[in-house]
Amino acid sequence: MGKNLENRTVEENLNDRTFKARQEALFERDAVTYARLCDQEGVKPEDPFLYEQGWLELQQRNRIYFDLEQRTKELEYWAKVARVALPRFPELERGGSISVKEIKRRLREIREAGYPVQPYSEMRKEEAWNYLMQIRKEVYRKAEQYCPEVLSEIKEKNERQKREAREIR
Repeated sequence: MGKNLENRTVEENLNDRTFKARQEALFERDAVTYARLCDQEGVKPEDPFLYEQGWLELQQRNRIYFDLEQRTKELEYWAKVARVALPRFPELERGGSISVKEIKRRLREIREAGYPVQPYSEMRKEEAWNYLMQIRKEVYRKAEQYCPEVLSEIKEKNERQKREAREIR
């Protein structure tokens, strides 16, 4: 004879609820819930077709979630690097020149943002400048692809700096 509810273990009550939920999912043809509960209970599915349909849907959802998560990480990464690499040098706006120290400072900041920067400490000014321009070109392309709104924000700020510098002169 069955146990009364007070004498049942938590596990037995959980298993009973899971069994009922699985049967309901089977009856309602809810493939995803059915597959998840079959796996949770570790039972052989009564309806292998419904189980497989649910399992495939769960796999597809996991792939979509993973792809979305990866895309979000890439967007955040390129936005961070773009915000460091793409702003104009204020010295240029004032009609001045940029020192090798400033170029190397920008390269260091780009490296600290996570972009792979080759060793630059021994580079002369022209070499460091060309390398920085190469990085900026790559970052610009990636920002167009992954975070065009951040790129627009940076462009607007750069244009504003240029206008303000012209007004001062």
